[in-house]
Amino acid sequence: MAASRGCCAVLLLLMLLLAHPGLLRADPQQDEPVITATKAQPLLGGWSDINTEGKEAKDMAAFVEVETAKMSNGRYVYQTVAIEKAQMQVVYGVNYYLKYKLMRSPCLTFEEGAVCKEPDPSKSVLLSCDARIWVEPKTQQKKMNEQTCTL
Repeated sequence: MAASRGCCAVLLLLMLLLAHPGLLRADPQQDEPVITATKAQPLLGGWSDINTEGKEAKDMAAFVEVETAKMSNGRYVYQTVAIEKAQMQVVYGVNYYLKYKLMRSPCLTFEEGAVCKEPDPSKSVLLSCDARIWVEPKTQQKKMNEQTCTL
């Protein structure tokens, strides 16, 4: 059993080197090859940080605003104040994780993309939230799998 694990590890390393030949480069100062990483690649199945100011994170935050408003039966308008952390995970589709600040405005009407004309900040509620969103690969349909918010 241990021999088969070692064999699999060697086979996996060879496949990695064949897929990315730039990883194995000979150092002219030495006779033996030196393995160096040429570019950080997202780990398949692992979580990777994404830019909190980037389009992906902002699109996911906009989706979460709409879904949160729907969960409140369209009673309030929610606006993302800040995205503190954003990550993605490539699986069957893409999972996104957001850690963000969400403001529940005192506005009592909801239309997709609505913004309060003159919200009273003293009546707004600032929430610290975490959300996990899954994007289906074929249709690109989004689903919020989890959301937790605290005051």
